[in-house]
Amino acid sequence: MLTELADTINSMSAANELIREEHLATIAMHEKLCRYEYLATLEIIATALANKLNAPLNNLKGNANYIEMSSISSLDAIHSARSVREDAEIISNIIQQFLVFTRQPKPIVYPNDISVLTSQVINKLQLMANHQDVKIKITEHGDLPLVDVDPEQIKHVLENLIINGIQAMPGGGRLEVNLQVQKRTSELGHLKKLYIVIQVKDEGIGIIADKIEYIFDPFITTTETNHGIGLGLTIANGIVQKHKGWIEVQSEINAGSCFSVYIPIEG
Repeated sequence: MLTELADTINSMSAANELIREEHLATIAMHEKLCRYEYLATLEIIATALANKLNAPLNNLKGNANYIEMSSISSLDAIHSARSVREDAEIISNIIQQFLVFTRQPKPIVYPNDISVLTSQVINKLQLMANHQDVKIKITEHGDLPLVDVDPEQIKHVLENLIINGIQAMPGGGRLEVNLQVQKRTSELGHLKKLYIVIQVKDEGIGIIADKIEYIFDPFITTTETNHGIGLGLTIANGIVQKHKGWIEVQSEINAGSCFSVYIPIEG
C-alpha cells in the first residue's frame, strides 16, 4: 500500500515538473516572439523614417553645396535658401508627428464648444485652403451641447482630417464640415446614447477600397506627400478612442471621402 502511494506521489511530482518545464518553455517562447515583434516594429519605423527623411536631407545637402559656390547669383542663392527652409520644415514636421505618435499623452478633458474648436482650426487652415482653391463650409445641425474633451487634442484631430481633405483635392473643390448630435449604439454594440458627430467631407480623389480597412494603421498614407510618414490618422484615431469615441470612413474613388468622428456626450 505504501509502495503504491509512493509511486503515485513520484508520478505526480514528475508530472508537475513536466508541466513546470512546459510552462517555462511557453514563457520563453512568448518572450522570444515579443522580441521578434519588437524588432520587426523597430525595422518598420526605421525604414519609414529613413525613406521620408532621405529626400529632404539630400535636397538640403545639394542646396547647401550650391550656395557655397562662389559663382552663384544672388537670385539663385535666395531660391536655394528658400528650398533649404522648406526641406527643414518637412523634416521638422516628420519628427513632430513621430514624437506625438510615441508619446500619446492622456487627454485632460473639460467642457468645450466643438463649434468654437472647429472654427479655430478652419481659420488656421484657411490660407492653405485658399492656396489650393478649396472652399470650406461649416454647418451646425441643431443646438450643440458642451462636450468634455481635451481641446488641443480634438483640434489636432480636426486639423489632420481637414488637411487630408484639402490635399485630396489638388484641383480645388468644396470641403464640408458638419456638426450634429446623434443617438446611436457604439462600435461595440453598447446601449444607445448621444454623440457629437463631426463629419469632414471632401470631393477629392477618394481612397482605394482595399486601403480603407488599414487606414488607421501606422505608416499608411491617404495622399502622396512628403510632409508626413503616415501617422496622422493613427494619432487622430488614438485620440478619439481615448475620448471613448471612434472614427468611421466612407469613400469612393474620384467622388470623395467622409470621415465621421463620434464623441460621446457624457451625462
